[in-house]
Amino acid sequence: MKRTVVVAFLFSAVITPAFSQSICTGLLTYTGRDLSTEVRENSIAASIYSEHCEGNTSKKSNSTNVGLEAVVKAVPVKFSFGGSSNEEKLNNFCKVYDQRRAEFSSEQIDRSTVVRSSLEAFNTCIRLAASDIYFNPLIGKTNVAIDIKRGGEDAAIVGVHYDNSLVTCNLPAEDGKGPAVVADKNINRALKTAYLPLACERLAQPGPGGTKLYPAVEITVATSRGTLLLPVGADAAMPIQYASEIGERIKQLETGIAKAGSRKMSCDLVQNVGTGHYPMVEAKIPASALNNSVLTGGGCLMNQYPALPHNGTLLQNRPLDDRTGWKCAAGDPPSIPLNITVTAYAIYCGVKD
Repeated sequence: MKRTVVVAFLFSAVITPAFSQSICTGLLTYTGRDLSTEVRENSIAASIYSEHCEGNTSKKSNSTNVGLEAVVKAVPVKFSFGGSSNEEKLNNFCKVYDQRRAEFSSEQIDRSTVVRSSLEAFNTCIRLAASDIYFNPLIGKTNVAIDIKRGGEDAAIVGVHYDNSLVTCNLPAEDGKGPAVVADKNINRALKTAYLPLACERLAQPGPGGTKLYPAVEITVATSRGTLLLPVGADAAMPIQYASEIGERIKQLETGIAKAGSRKMSCDLVQNVGTGHYPMVEAKIPASALNNSVLTGGGCLMNQYPALPHNGTLLQNRPLDDRTGWKCAAGDPPSIPLNITVTAYAIYCGVKD
């Protein structure tokens, strides 16, 4: 059942919820393309508070009721705190968000340029609605559709700017019968109270393995009352075969991760003994363990053989150059011939099933 909403700001107008929902909100849908729903909602709420709230109340604004309804509809459900009118709903949002700002701000993770630029475009879109210029943008992987109309006062599109190597844009013929015309920086087209569709097609760039790449691009629509810049993030379309190969790699990774979860780290000790006036001893990781183990430590132990009143000097106590074991070397004191016993230890660790 349709419900008519009347809100007074600068002027009064009668609109339906379905109409207001089409204003600007396509930009917010786009904010979720590379972030989780929770992060997206937190970013949207923070942006709405910054743009439309002042402390615990809504800012005094010249937004039309169309723009106000669009702002209220954009508030994520978990931040919607009720009210009998759009103005009251926005006030309630501002009040609760202000009280719990620290909590909500700690949840916000604004690491995405897509989210930031799309929220900026949404705020600009709302400001243009206050000037009686209405945009309804929808951004897809290969196409961008922007419906544009005015309110009661005359207005016009006075240029559409973009990189024509990445996208092409067209408007319908003025008489509605002829072929579409290119919409570029030189276009000048009067707006009407009915939507005028601006259709833009993204131009694919060749990528590896048959991939079609769609680089990031900005589409700027200039009107006689203001300009809207629409950010379009990079995207790609992969051939079915290439996509299936990626799917197979993902399955292999998942299998590897599952196996890794059942494996445990294990460490072992190996030792070797040498005796003489100048013993040099190496303790090496067993060949059977070299493929799945690494050297993690080692050391040397030196004593007399047999019990003598003097001991030798430890000359080397270090890992082997190739890190496959530990090396120890010792020598007897000058003019005191001793048989010295040196034990080398190597500690190695690895993951085992």
